[in-house]
Amino acid sequence: MGSDSPLAGSDAERRISAALAAQLRARGRTSEVETFWCRPNWPLVQAWHVALAVAGSLVAVNHPHVGAALILVALITLLADWSLTRSPGRHLSGERASQNIVSPSPTSRPVTLVVTAPYDAPRHGLARRLPQAPIGWMGVLALLMASTLVIALLRIEGHRDTVLSVLQVVPTFGLILAAALLLDLALGSPRDQRQSSEASSAALALVRALDAAPPARLAVELVLTGASADYGLGLRNYLRRRRRAQNPGNTVVLGIGGSSEGKPRFLESDGPLLPLGYYKQLRRLAADVATPARGRGCSAAIPARMRGLPAINLEGGSSSERVQAGLLLVDAIDAYVASLPRG
Repeated sequence: MGSDSPLAGSDAERRISAALAAQLRARGRTSEVETFWCRPNWPLVQAWHVALAVAGSLVAVNHPHVGAALILVALITLLADWSLTRSPGRHLSGERASQNIVSPSPTSRPVTLVVTAPYDAPRHGLARRLPQAPIGWMGVLALLMASTLVIALLRIEGHRDTVLSVLQVVPTFGLILAAALLLDLALGSPRDQRQSSEASSAALALVRALDAAPPARLAVELVLTGASADYGLGLRNYLRRRRRAQNPGNTVVLGIGGSSEGKPRFLESDGPLLPLGYYKQLRRLAADVATPARGRGCSAAIPARMRGLPAINLEGGSSSERVQAGLLLVDAIDAYVASLPRG
């Protein structure tokens, strides 16, 4: 692992977090490095759950009750790991320390705009090259598990025909293929750091521009997150620590993505399980400054949307194009907040 590839929980990630914090302080902004412990190898985590479902599907041929129970446990743990980041499979992966760099706003305003971007590098693997499905990759896994569960339940009801056995082959093979792809990711090297570096650089440039010309109704806080690839563990931790202070009435989250492909765009929806729509009013405001798109992974702002906070994610285009789109969107948000009745 090269020093320029900050995989979550690595020494490279720690060095880059320290450098980013020092860079903020050199520019006159207060910065804090918040360390948190996590188990960031999510492909290995989900590989355990998928392997359990495969075992259940095979066992169900002769012992359908046992097989159905194993598949049901696998499906529940798959969903629990995404929503709670807690599951049996997660405890079978290594624990690491990661860091968020938090720079509070130097001013006080009625609403806090949290500008967030990742700085860690995701893992590389064949799964990254697959085309985007109508539902997220986790939704595909859940669908395959649910299919094997239905077949196991039919066996419990006494069905033993050849057609059922043939039907069972399809989702079981899909789960085996998924396990192989997950293991490939789990053992893969980190991807090129450029995307995460561009995301954090764009977020820094956006906040610097907003410090030079502060919004009238928005206090701007910067959060650069570690352990963020696909699961958003960094932003989840940041939000968890501030659960009592942040609510939909006083916090807006603007995520800056790392993808530089195409023109600047905002995500209308995102999420690896089922598509979760971003905040409707922010989508309306963003439509004037960027092109709408769909995501089926875990963008920088999706953990905030899961918490029920107004959130939107910008990505695509060069770093300067993202900054320009971000400035126009912040101006629109500031005007919208100013138009709301006080009290």
